[in-house]
Amino acid sequence: IKPGACYLTLAGNVVVYLTLIGFFMTFDQDDADYSMW
Repeated sequence: IKPGACYLTLAGNVVVYLTLIGFFMTFDQDDADYSMW
Protein backbone atom coordinates (compact mmCIF):
# COMPACT_ATOMS: atom_id res chain seq x y z
CA ILE A 1 0.00 0.00 0.00
CA LYS A 2 1.38 3.41 -0.94
CA PRO A 3 1.84 5.87 1.95
CA GLY A 4 -0.22 8.51 0.12
CA ALA A 5 -3.20 6.20 -0.27
CA CYS A 6 -2.92 5.19 3.39
CA TYR A 7 -2.96 8.82 4.54
CA LEU A 8 -5.92 9.64 2.29
CA THR A 9 -7.87 6.68 3.69
CA LEU A 10 -7.09 7.66 7.29
CA ALA A 11 -8.03 11.29 6.56
CA GLY A 12 -11.34 10.15 5.03
CA ASN A 13 -12.11 7.98 8.06
CA VAL A 14 -11.39 10.89 10.41
CA VAL A 15 -13.66 13.22 8.42
CA VAL A 16 -16.53 10.71 8.48
CA TYR A 17 -15.98 10.04 12.21
CA LEU A 18 -15.95 13.75 13.08
CA THR A 19 -19.05 14.31 10.93
CA LEU A 20 -20.96 11.59 12.81
CA ILE A 21 -19.81 12.94 16.18
CA GLY A 22 -20.92 16.46 15.21
CA PHE A 23 -24.24 15.07 13.97
CA PHE A 24 -24.99 13.31 17.28
CA MET A 25 -23.70 16.24 19.35
CA THR A 26 -26.13 18.57 17.56
CA PHE A 27 -29.12 16.35 18.37
CA ASP A 28 -27.91 15.86 21.95
CA GLN A 29 -28.01 19.63 22.40
CA ASP A 30 -31.60 19.71 21.13
CA ASP A 31 -32.69 16.77 23.31
CA ALA A 32 -30.65 16.93 26.51
CA ASP A 33 -32.96 14.47 28.29
CA TYR A 34 -32.55 11.76 25.62
CA SER A 35 -36.30 11.73 25.02
CA MET A 36 -35.79 10.12 21.57
CA TRP A 37 -34.34 6.91 23.02
